[in-house]
Order: sequence, then C-alpha cells, then structure tokens
Amino acid sequence: MFQVQKKIAFIMASIGLLVSIVNLINGLSQETIIQGMMHSTFYLVFLLSAYFFLTAFLNNGIIRLTQVLFLFFAGIMAILDEHNSIHGVGFIILAVFLSFKYGYFKKRPVVKLILVISAAFVAIVISAGLANKSNWMVGFNAVLFLSMFLFISYIIYQDEIKEYLEKSRNYDTQIDKLLRQRAKLNDKIDDYKEKYKAIDFEKYNLTPREIETIKVLVLYRESDQMLADRLNISINTLRDHLRHIRDKMGVDTRLEIVELCRYNFL
Repeated sequence: MFQVQKKIAFIMASIGLLVSIVNLINGLSQETIIQGMMHSTFYLVFLLSAYFFLTAFLNNGIIRLTQVLFLFFAGIMAILDEHNSIHGVGFIILAVFLSFKYGYFKKRPVVKLILVISAAFVAIVISAGLANKSNWMVGFNAVLFLSMFLFISYIIYQDEIKEYLEKSRNYDTQIDKLLRQRAKLNDKIDDYKEKYKAIDFEKYNLTPREIETIKVLVLYRESDQMLADRLNISINTLRDHLRHIRDKMGVDTRLEIVELCRYNFL
C-alpha cells in the first residue's frame, strides 16, 4: 500500500510543479517573475506539490486519506469553477478508484458511491446556476455520465473488486484474530513472569562464587562431592559456600535454596 501512496505522491508533486511553472510562464508577458511567483496560481500549487513530495516518504494512513480528499475536492472545485469541467469529473473518478485501492470502500461501497455522485451533482448544479445554465438538466446529464462511467467500470472489474474486498476482509479478520491471540499471550507471559519470578541475588549480598554454587546446585542437585567436582573446589569449600548461602538467605537446607532459586536458571 505504501508503494502505491509513494508513486501517487511523486506523480502529484511532479504534475503540480509543472502546472505551477506553466502558470508562471503564462504570466511573464504581463509581469515579472517575482510578481508571477506572488500569484496564488503559482505559490499555492507549488506548496501543494512540495507537500505531496514530502508525503512520499511517510507511510501513514492519514497521508493516504489526504491524497483521496485532495483529488475529490480538487474535482469539486474544478466543477464549481466550470460546470462542464472534464478534469473535475476526472479528479472525482480518480478519488473513487484510489479509495477502492486504499480500502475505504470495503464497507457500504454503493452508499459511498451514491454520496460521491450526489456531491458532484450538487457542485454541478451550483456551478451551472452561476453560469446561468439550466441547473438541473446540466447537473443531471453530468451525473448520468459519471454514474455510467463508475458503474460500467465496476461491472467490468466486479470480479476483481469483489475478490479484492473479500481478501481485504479476510486479512482484517486474520489480523484481528492474531492481535487478540497476541494480547492473550502477553497476559499469559505477564502471569508467568509474576508466578515464576526470579529472586534478586543482590538483595542477599551473594558473591559471584556463591551464585555459581547456587546455579550448579539448582541445575544438577547432586551430592556435595559431585557439586564440588563440577566447581573444581574442595568439598569443604563447597560446604562453606552452602553455609554462607543459607545464612544470607535465611534458610536451613539445600532443598530450600533450590526452591527459592529454581526460576533464576530456566
């Protein structure tokens, strides 16, 4: 999805930059470059182009929604400026196609199409009224053209659209399921950590050698002689370590040491 957003952002930025340059050149016969750059036809289009260029590097759902809304309102503004504007209708059609691509038409696509067509109809009626044309007939004819184009496009690609929407819904369902499973797993991990919490050796002022002795005791639970051999120390030294450990931890037997420290060496 981000790759589509990125490509569209670059296209919008490039076309906008070209439009601003053309608008600037058109005015050079009557004004200087600085004066031309002060016109909204130049700097507004240029700023929009810069904005879309920057959005090519941001993977964000709000950016994708901005692209759709820009195309839609650009179409509406073009229609309000000229009721029979072809590129105005074209912008609206692009907004609809892009909405499908970004998944905004997953739910109630027919209702949303009707709302888009209604908005275009209202804009055409208003624009035609300002131009002293037959408001309703002009608006009705344009809406018929727009409706025909959109619904024929839908009929041609309905299998692909239905497959895409079905896959999108399945993906959303799977993602929701995985998120719920992850939440449950995180709860279990938290419970496990709380239940099988390791003790803090620093609390008992244990030396590194005493901690090593505890580790060997917990892991192997062998006789004193076998533990001493593993640690390469004498049995008496081992017993001294165990005595110090019992005193520091406040326990009386080796078994209690094992029970206290069993989760430190999982």
